[in-house]
Amino acid sequence: MGSNKVHPLSECSAAETTFRANNTSCAGGSANIEEMPTPPRPWILRALLATIVGVLLLAAMDWAYVPTFRLYLDHRSASGQSTAAQQFAIEGDRVVPLIVTRGADRVALATGVGRDATFHANLRATAPTAYAIEWHHGATRRVLAHGTVDGAASISCAYPTGTGVIDLVSDGAVTWVDPRVVRTLPIWPYLWVAGLLILCWLAWTRRGPAQQPPSFFGVRRFTLLKAAAATVSIAVALLISEVMLRALGDRVPGGIVAERHDLGEVNRDPHWINSPRLGRRLRASVETLNEWREGDIVRMGFIPPPSIPGPLHKFSFHTDAEGFRNPAVRDRFDIAALGDSFTDAMTMAG
Repeated sequence: MGSNKVHPLSECSAAETTFRANNTSCAGGSANIEEMPTPPRPWILRALLATIVGVLLLAAMDWAYVPTFRLYLDHRSASGQSTAAQQFAIEGDRVVPLIVTRGADRVALATGVGRDATFHANLRATAPTAYAIEWHHGATRRVLAHGTVDGAASISCAYPTGTGVIDLVSDGAVTWVDPRVVRTLPIWPYLWVAGLLILCWLAWTRRGPAQQPPSFFGVRRFTLLKAAAATVSIAVALLISEVMLRALGDRVPGGIVAERHDLGEVNRDPHWINSPRLGRRLRASVETLNEWREGDIVRMGFIPPPSIPGPLHKFSFHTDAEGFRNPAVRDRFDIAALGDSFTDAMTMAG
């Protein structure tokens, strides 16, 4: 009897031919198979993430460097008539500028910030006194704040455009403490840009395949851990730096001392001591060489130094065992002069 036998190799060849045919038909039948999604390009995601971080850092830097413009009587408008006086007082460890009026007064101060800002000041009065803060620029006039103060009050009001003349008006004797204009930080543009970039980043991550590593709002957990670790490290480093700078006090490098000086912090003066009875006075038995360019007001941090330094003056400085500017201690005084640094005359040889 005859039988049909199939050689194993032939069977394999037939199976291979059938597989290739099926494979070919599957490849050609694109209508029956869904196209796999294209995974997002990693460099695009990294670029978006870096841009978001950059925008947030730029917003933080702009917030940290918001400029403050302090108002002195040097900014007095030529059109204003005022008898107010400029004073500087040491309160705690800071120098505080004061504008003191002797009665009803209107102090007109010109400003040119050029952007929306906020006016800040403290106001002191020994009796109930009405006050107002007015702004005018060209034909525009507006009352920014008004009220009555008895004792001390803190004033903060919006200052549109930051440009024009601010009138500090009072119907009695008052003291305007550290009047200043702080430029408003435009935070909303940064938030809009950062939000738009985050939406683009999330939309791009959703273009990837369905099977993705565990994530939180499209961000891989490992990436979140790295970002959190970096943020915590920076915060701890800044905190430690702040604590160390406060602990060192005046024993910090000269560059930091100069920055603190320009920000209104009182520098330690080896010529002076704080006595419990007389307050700040000259130290006893000082024998040194005095050097100065701008005088006590600048040297002690009351006002910043000018852009062009003055001539250097040098002379010997001496105090007796009681802290007076005499060659030696005297038993009897014919004339005694009491006063502040002008009486000490530390910028004069004697």
